[in-house]
Amino acid sequence: MSGSDEGTLIKLSPRDHPVISSGIPLLDEYLVGGFRKDSLLHLYGEPGSGKTTFAMQLMTHIMREGWKGIWVDANTAFSLEKFAKIVQNEAILKTLVLVQPKSFAHQTQILQNLKYYLDGVGIIVIDTITHYYRTERFQEASQGFFQELIDTQLGALVGIAHLQKIPIVLINYATVQEDGKKVPLVARGFARVERYRFYFSNKSKEEDSIKYLKIEFSPEKYSQNRVFSFEINDRGITAFQLKLAGDGE
Repeated sequence: MSGSDEGTLIKLSPRDHPVISSGIPLLDEYLVGGFRKDSLLHLYGEPGSGKTTFAMQLMTHIMREGWKGIWVDANTAFSLEKFAKIVQNEAILKTLVLVQPKSFAHQTQILQNLKYYLDGVGIIVIDTITHYYRTERFQEASQGFFQELIDTQLGALVGIAHLQKIPIVLINYATVQEDGKKVPLVARGFARVERYRFYFSNKSKEEDSIKYLKIEFSPEKYSQNRVFSFEINDRGITAFQLKLAGDGE
């Protein structure tokens, strides 16, 4: 990845929009204080590239401020052991609400009903929001039905983020276009609601600990590219730094 990759940078004033720190000082610098609380954060990318770890670390940072966290574990891949190592606090760990939908329709119902269970909640993560979309939609004659469901889910989450000022993290798969470019699954639907889009990429070999994170901000008219690198260990993300032009491949 290079510094010329498409991305956008939004210039926000913390006084105009309530923000919450990402817990990573360098990232907060480029976010002008942190993430807007009324935002949907869209994380997509390659398997093992750090999406879930990033979401866990962000959730941990917010929960340490006294908030509860809701994790919707759609792909049943959530590791309580891994999360506990990042949190390092039994009391905080007990405030986590873990929900596991059984189907895409069930997931839709859960997300529509989240608005009734937000007392004390400071962050919501859905991992992976398109899991059932990907596994179920080719089993039915009408794929339009699943597009309608994902739109319904995103609409419910936008309402929560905007009205309750709760940041929502959407973890998604990457898919490859005919031109070889990697884009989010159901990219058009997410583009309508996301404020931040983060692309996660493995640097090279699967066993390499170094990851690249491309930060894309909206709206596009404020285009400015930022690519970061980081490493992952048992405690989460470390060695987070700006990747300069010419630093590796």
